[in-house]
Amino acid sequence: MIFIAQSCHTEIPEVDNIPPCFSFKITGDGFERIFTEDDDDIQLNLKKGATYDLIFSGTDQGGVELIQ
Repeated sequence: MIFIAQSCHTEIPEVDNIPPCFSFKITGDGFERIFTEDDDDIQLNLKKGATYDLIFSGTDQGGVELIQ
């Protein structure tokens, strides 16, 4: 897995009423799905020996200190 992170200086407000958003995209072996913060109770069964591409991204209009 390779993760690429890019950051810039931003001010984090003391009160942030806007929830963060994320997307987690998985593609490969005939499978394609994008999971978001609106998905609940995710169970993901992938095929052993298959190759998949994973892309995780997160945003927050109030600024992002850490995506984990």
